[in-house]
Amino acid sequence: MSLPFLDKIEPTFVALSVDLPKGLVLNEQKVLGFIQVKLKTATLTTLSLSLTTEGLQVHFSPSIDIEVFNAIQVKWDRVFYDFRQAKISALEVSDNFWGKIIGTSLRNQLSDISQKLFKNTPLKKRNYNPIADQSLQLTLQTLQQNAQSLSKNLGSQMIGGSFEMKNFRNTELGLSFVTKEKIQFSTTQGAIVVPKTGKIALSVQFEGYAKDLMITEKRKIKQIQFYSEEDIFLHSVNKEAEIQKALAVMQLIEIKPKGKVSLLQWLPLGIIQKAGNVESALKLLRVVLSLENIAPEALRKLMTHPSPTEAKVVKGITKITIDDALTDAFIETVTQDCEPVKGINICHLLNLE
Repeated sequence: MSLPFLDKIEPTFVALSVDLPKGLVLNEQKVLGFIQVKLKTATLTTLSLSLTTEGLQVHFSPSIDIEVFNAIQVKWDRVFYDFRQAKISALEVSDNFWGKIIGTSLRNQLSDISQKLFKNTPLKKRNYNPIADQSLQLTLQTLQQNAQSLSKNLGSQMIGGSFEMKNFRNTELGLSFVTKEKIQFSTTQGAIVVPKTGKIALSVQFEGYAKDLMITEKRKIKQIQFYSEEDIFLHSVNKEAEIQKALAVMQLIEIKPKGKVSLLQWLPLGIIQKAGNVESALKLLRVVLSLENIAPEALRKLMTHPSPTEAKVVKGITKITIDDALTDAFIETVTQDCEPVKGINICHLLNLE
């Protein structure tokens, strides 16, 4: 079964990042036949690969050191492949004597690499648009094959094999998209409503090393975060009256292994907003978790004689209650179809099996 909301969203940005260890030699060669050049990381460095409708960018943070005759002469920040021109249009290196010489050589090498990487794909043609690519799956498969072939050839040029994926860790996948129409997820716990034109950012962090992503059994998610620039509403559902009531606005949601959901940024509405005494917390328990409205005598006294400290306590109870309800709803939804996209088993990734 495919995800029912995919046709309701439009991706605007995709990024993949990994951390490279300090002192990693990316490449060592001679420029113009006699200038000894070495590319290496000066410290722990994040390598990011980002994709938009305009192009593909590789970015290093902090900059990569380029040594010339064993002395750091040049810093390299990023390179950008422009889909509109089907070529590298930006290469940011130090603006000095060596930067001009090394930059020209680096641009030529990267252009050659891009041509081999994009071989037999529409990325070699001008004005490529990944969103409009009707054969995106085939394009990705071809890119993967080209990348594997390219990495073998490049690997033979690396010093001591230090460029292998076993050295990469803290892999993170980022995705941002805009909703083209309202999206609603309904479960027995309630409903989550994402409005039309909502801008959502998704971050998925994986455990272990990058090489583990190539092995299904070792592929595990460390955490997922959803951030929304627009309001995402959490609703309670009255099935008999067929009405919904907004309980909270959610802006930052975190999902951990075992499907544990937590609200990191949220704004209470309605009965939650008025959670100044235990009665409102009991109402929330009844609405969200469908519990009976039976309160112990001690709680009844608190309802009639609230103290200033109760608001903080109830707000904590409220958040825990919502987190638990969201966790149950998430697990219920995911386990109905663990593999909504072929080859991606969410239950396995989150240890829900």
